[in-house]
Amino acid sequence: MERCLVLAARAYSFNEKETGRLVEGTTVTYLSGDLEASQERRGMEPLTIAGPADLMATIGALPAVCDMDFKSRPGPKGRPQLVLVNIAPVKVVELAKMLAQVGPSPA
Repeated sequence: MERCLVLAARAYSFNEKETGRLVEGTTVTYLSGDLEASQERRGMEPLTIAGPADLMATIGALPAVCDMDFKSRPGPKGRPQLVLVNIAPVKVVELAKMLAQVGPSPA
């Protein structure tokens, strides 16, 4: 389990072109606790991961600090692919409120 800041979640549903098979899931965009501080990178880059469609019902209000469980599964050509299997909200983060407190940007 990893504690992360979940920024957004989006449910998706589409039919594959070749097979017509229905594909459903949830895409989650989040920040891990890893802070970059090198000559080439600064800060925290957002990460995106896919999970099952039923995750959307467990997410709640975002952005929020959440505990996330990951699992690897075989991806294309047998390479490991990380997927999200569970997400548990810990605390909603009031980012919009925080930005408002800072005030508008100068003209």
